[in-house]
Amino acid sequence: MATINYSEHPLYGNKRLIQFSREHSNPLHYLNRIKRHGEEIMIGTEKPVILAFFPHSSHFDPLMLYGELLHLGLHRNVIAAAAADYWFMKQFMTVLGNMMMPMFPMPRPDKGANLKETATILKYIGEERIAKRGESLIWAPEGTRSNDPIENRRLKSGIAHLARHSDRPVVPVVLRGLEKSWPRDQKLPNPEALVGNHVDVCFLPPLRWKEYNSEELFLDSLKRRYVQAYQELLQQQR
Repeated sequence: MATINYSEHPLYGNKRLIQFSREHSNPLHYLNRIKRHGEEIMIGTEKPVILAFFPHSSHFDPLMLYGELLHLGLHRNVIAAAAADYWFMKQFMTVLGNMMMPMFPMPRPDKGANLKETATILKYIGEERIAKRGESLIWAPEGTRSNDPIENRRLKSGIAHLARHSDRPVVPVVLRGLEKSWPRDQKLPNPEALVGNHVDVCFLPPLRWKEYNSEELFLDSLKRRYVQAYQELLQQQR
């Protein structure tokens, strides 16, 4: 894996041009019918926060969430963790991604990254980017996209490490409706699944590490909240 200077990200370049692009180039909010739940939770939670979204079924998931922050006027000083092995190996991919939202490279152990390096970066994001710089973080607790049933999905320990190192609220966000837009088994997005789609974005009450002080308890509580909220969204749709 190429060496990445993490302190230099996200890329901003021409700040005015980049910011204009991020605020006006999100196709998801023009093509989909979006129903928001719990906006008052997100607005009322002290900043910065860790926005932990679930399930992660599409490449468009973090972009959808960033678009919601735009809608709420909370998109300033936000970074989105993105796979270092996918978005940061080729310059055009890095520039393209950062034109849509401010991306931060995150190494993945299952894609060749060293476990020690990954732990170091998690600590850096929590203590430096979130706690000291006050940047809110968009994060996928599953680590990568999945096609597994919701109940069978596993949350990785990274979200617990971030909560502990940053001592900031973790706001669970449930996304429903983008599952077929760009799933794991497709190299390119599915246009038919992007147009006129009904998408739910549900903000849930925040969790704090100090309420649990246990990785197992923290992840278990987070997972139960996700599953319950997702099932309630399905029932409402029916």
